[in-house]
Amino acid sequence: MIDITIATIKDIDESKYSLYLSMLSSDMKKEVLKYRLKDDRKRTLLGKIILLNYLNRYTNFNLLNIERTSYNRPYIKNSSIDFNISHSKDYVICAFTQNNSIGVDIEALNLEIDIDEFRAVFSSNEFDFIKNANNKIETFYRLWTIKEALLKADGRGFIAEPKDIIIDMKKNRAIFEKRAYNLLSFNIDGYIYSLAFKKQAKINIKTQL
Repeated sequence: MIDITIATIKDIDESKYSLYLSMLSSDMKKEVLKYRLKDDRKRTLLGKIILLNYLNRYTNFNLLNIERTSYNRPYIKNSSIDFNISHSKDYVICAFTQNNSIGVDIEALNLEIDIDEFRAVFSSNEFDFIKNANNKIETFYRLWTIKEALLKADGRGFIAEPKDIIIDMKKNRAIFEKRAYNLLSFNIDGYIYSLAFKKQAKINIKTQL
């Protein structure tokens, strides 16, 4: 099972902001409060609260059990649970799974983006696929978010080479360094969400905490 929660910072008023902040440890509060802009604080805070709710509901772990790898990827020590968090503008998405590897990415569609600036990220076939698509912007964001989600599932992020990812959009599969990943990508309200995960699993999506 892969559990996905999608939530919006629009739902966080001042009372919720204060309540959520009070639920964090002092170190995690510092992580939130280091951001100058309130919306950046809300995005970081919301991700942590979604994670906390999941841990409280389904596990015996808590936020104090979270550590980071040498690549700065968060993980739960001594646990088979994998999780990943991404946010863009108003939305935060969190994905959770067990005995699996998962990465997730969300991006708000920017109709003014210059796709040519990102040519180096894609293979020649992928770039041709984008350029020949009926909706070039959406296709670009689907492939971009898939690559970012996969690199997060891999654990190294963009330290690894995104151009080496071979995406098969028809089969919703990708190959990276001889390892196969399953893909899911969808558009909701002008945001592209993509997931990459190693093992096939049933997916459960909810849009509230």
